[in-house]
Amino acid sequence: RDYDQLLSALTTLCIAPRSWGGPSKELRDAAGQVRSLIAYLEKQRPASARPASGQELQDWQQWRLAVQHARVLLQNVEFLSASSISKASDLRDKSMARNVSWLAEYEEGAKIILWAANPHIATTPFSGSMGEYLRRWYGNNVVSMSLLCNRQSSADEDADLSPGDTGPGSAAPRGCVEAILTEAGLETAVLDLRFLPKGTVSAYFHAPRQMANGVTAVLPWAYDAVLFIESTTNARPVR
Repeated sequence: RDYDQLLSALTTLCIAPRSWGGPSKELRDAAGQVRSLIAYLEKQRPASARPASGQELQDWQQWRLAVQHARVLLQNVEFLSASSISKASDLRDKSMARNVSWLAEYEEGAKIILWAANPHIATTPFSGSMGEYLRRWYGNNVVSMSLLCNRQSSADEDADLSPGDTGPGSAAPRGCVEAILTEAGLETAVLDLRFLPKGTVSAYFHAPRQMANGVTAVLPWAYDAVLFIESTTNARPVR
């Protein structure tokens, strides 16, 4: 099979405008070819289980990587083939969680720092997020930290700034979590939501709270901790 041609076709499908509603003929054909590729690669499995060292270990690791890369291709095709945005989102988060789990096994239990948007790392039960799957599989070995900021300057405001300066930015809406943390006088802080002091603080965080992005959540259900930075700026090119 011409797998270079398959990769070229997949690239074209990925950059094409998305229209949810089920797989097109091109996507069905691509999915079939990728499944055939996975089946072929799995038949090439090295004879030994996991060699301790040497060339056999390198061959075994390269085989595992090849199979995983092919599976990621299939995940992408399945994502593009989803019948709705919600189903595509579910597929994406579950696939990301599976890939993180594969990395943890491949690296033999090494610690992993995973950077993703807050909704993806949230561990809220039954949410279907990547974080929820990882919490289900790894329990308290997963620590989920939300990154929140009160003020972020825009690209236009950044344009005339010198390196190291921060612009005025637009503050988060009054009453949201980021605004409350700012009113408390915090500039940078890490809040461990697993060990909140009893009383007003615990009651506040264990009630549904709106964040600057408009999402309402009970933060201790979704995250183990919050990293708060009062003011941030957009990334700027190194001059």
